[in-house]
Amino acid sequence: MVYRFTYSPSFQKELIAFSQTHRFDDLSTFKEAWTLWNQENRIIFNLEKQALEQKGYKGDINIKMYKSVRYYYCNFQNKKSRKIHKKYVCLSNNYHKAVDNHLQSIEKYKPEISYKLFLENLTYQKIIQQEEKYMENLGISKTDISYKLKKNYKNRYYKKYDRR
Repeated sequence: MVYRFTYSPSFQKELIAFSQTHRFDDLSTFKEAWTLWNQENRIIFNLEKQALEQKGYKGDINIKMYKSVRYYYCNFQNKKSRKIHKKYVCLSNNYHKAVDNHLQSIEKYKPEISYKLFLENLTYQKIIQQEEKYMENLGISKTDISYKLKKNYKNRYYKKYDRR
């Protein structure tokens, strides 16, 4: 038994083209355009209707197509337009150990003050520079690098001090 009745790829392209053209129309304008489009494309509409009936569809096909266009295809976006996520970059164990050592060796300050002290500490500057150089080689911008290092430091800070 078929539970999902899909359109043929060629008919689906026609529906997408129509819906993208009338995407921002108000309801009455959209209905008028849909009726006109149905009349102009009667041949492919009837072919698709026959194909769905052969697959076993028993409902009103005109309503099914209208709802598909109005509520699905109008909101349909190409998969290519999706946001591309940044590649996750792990920080080295040396950096993690340096942060942990620093947090153990100092008093409990605000995270921002603690992070400034960490950056100014000569003991850890070489490790910080190695991390920055590594991430620059991966093509990460300076601002993203400093943000990532700071965020990682603060996360480790809260792991240590914010035990609820």
